[in-house]
Amino acid sequence: LSADEEEKVLLALEKEAPAKPKEFKILYEDSTSEALFHGMYENLPAAGLISSEGGGVLEGRAFNDLSKQNAIWSGDSITIDRKTAESFKLVDARLTVSLMVQESVFSKYMAHKGGVSRGSGLWARFLICRPASTQGTRYVSTQVPSWYHQTQFASRLEHFLEMDLICFRGNKKEKEVIGFDSEAARLWVEIANDIESRMCAGGILYGLGDHGSKLVEVISRLAALLHCFEGFEGDISMSTLQAATDLAKWYSNDFIKLFGENSKENDEEQELNCWLDSFRKVGKRFVKKNYILQCGPGKFRKKAALEHVLLRLVNNSAIRILNYPGDKTIYVDLCPWQGGL
Repeated sequence: LSADEEEKVLLALEKEAPAKPKEFKILYEDSTSEALFHGMYENLPAAGLISSEGGGVLEGRAFNDLSKQNAIWSGDSITIDRKTAESFKLVDARLTVSLMVQESVFSKYMAHKGGVSRGSGLWARFLICRPASTQGTRYVSTQVPSWYHQTQFASRLEHFLEMDLICFRGNKKEKEVIGFDSEAARLWVEIANDIESRMCAGGILYGLGDHGSKLVEVISRLAALLHCFEGFEGDISMSTLQAATDLAKWYSNDFIKLFGENSKENDEEQELNCWLDSFRKVGKRFVKKNYILQCGPGKFRKKAALEHVLLRLVNNSAIRILNYPGDKTIYVDLCPWQGGL
């Protein structure tokens, strides 16, 4: 055969090559954003980024493309352009992100990247909660606990996984559309207007426009999830929408506590204390106040701003201010809990 004929044979064989089988992969944990999106493109377009040690996700590369994370949440298509591999477009994808994070890890993340993540609207798309610790009250009992409800919950989840598997094998891409009934639709309008009014000056959502603007959509999605999970037929009822509103309000209250007006002071404390940690890590206990004023984070290089945040750290027992007889230099004790002196 000539070279041209051999080339034609090879091209014909290439066209007959079987398509790469898709993997029923739903869960991701230690993944870059590119690997996550490519996995959703090649396999199942619905996935969950789930981690009980969410610090690894926050500090890793899964969250290094916030705009695409936000676009998927909104139901938009995203295009991934790559230099060394095939570019692709992810269409009609669904992504769930569920992270459990230690408070210290989250505080460190917010101190370094909080401005960008809040500014992009990332956290407004989450259900944020910071429950109080139960340490000191977790008593052991001889009573045998009932796992009935947990079993029922697991059974319902298994049902949805089986349905997903059937759609996956049948390559079914159509999605069911659910609406509100007439009573729920009227309630939805009232809820939306109430949330809008609370974003005005003096309202509980004032200064939290990112959260308020997404809250009614979050409520709608929760209502749809409750409707489907409970196996209800027809449109979403007013009682289901009200239950979703109550649930969203619980999460919203924690968002307000975490990111509201008082949180700005907390963020400043965390940022400076995080900077001071660099000295603690190398075993240095005392730092001159003037050194912080001259070399610390930019926002604390004004005397009034620095004194304000130092006072709050003192009140929280994170530091101590002291000087020595005959020495006018003011020192910051970074480890007052060690005692002595």
